[in-house]
Amino acid sequence: MWAESGDPVILEKIKKRMTPSQAIEGAAMAKEAGIEVLQSFIFGLGGRYRSKEHIVATTKILNEMQPEQIAPMALAIQPGTELEREVQAGEFVLPTQMQLLEEEKYLLENMNFNTVYWGDHGNNMIQMRGMFPDNKAFFLKHVNEAIVNNPSAKENIIQTFSW
Repeated sequence: MWAESGDPVILEKIKKRMTPSQAIEGAAMAKEAGIEVLQSFIFGLGGRYRSKEHIVATTKILNEMQPEQIAPMALAIQPGTELEREVQAGEFVLPTQMQLLEEEKYLLENMNFNTVYWGDHGNNMIQMRGMFPDNKAFFLKHVNEAIVNNPSAKENIIQTFSW
């Protein structure tokens, strides 16, 4: 389950029909029923201009939910979607690869619960998975290395692919 973002502005923009409080309530209900919660969300969904708001709100909601597993993935523009049309029309400006890395770094630095981190989606700039916070230092080391050493992170574009 998930709403792709904890930012209500983004949730409305993507027509998710779910508020952050509804997502929190749904996760609590699942846990109460004995169901483990896996939350997925999308790095970069705020685009170039709502990147910070997106990751701060998403991290806040994750900290409230404390899902047993999380699965972050980088934004991929799917052909034929409304988002693809918005990108082509200049209405949605894609985030940079640096912004994707900064979002992942913020998340890792600010999560405060135990979870399985499934950050190994093919579109992610760094594929990482393991227990969190046990592997927090390891994950942050790789994100920080990519920020410093990955030449594509310095480019002003995102390079992910539709699936």
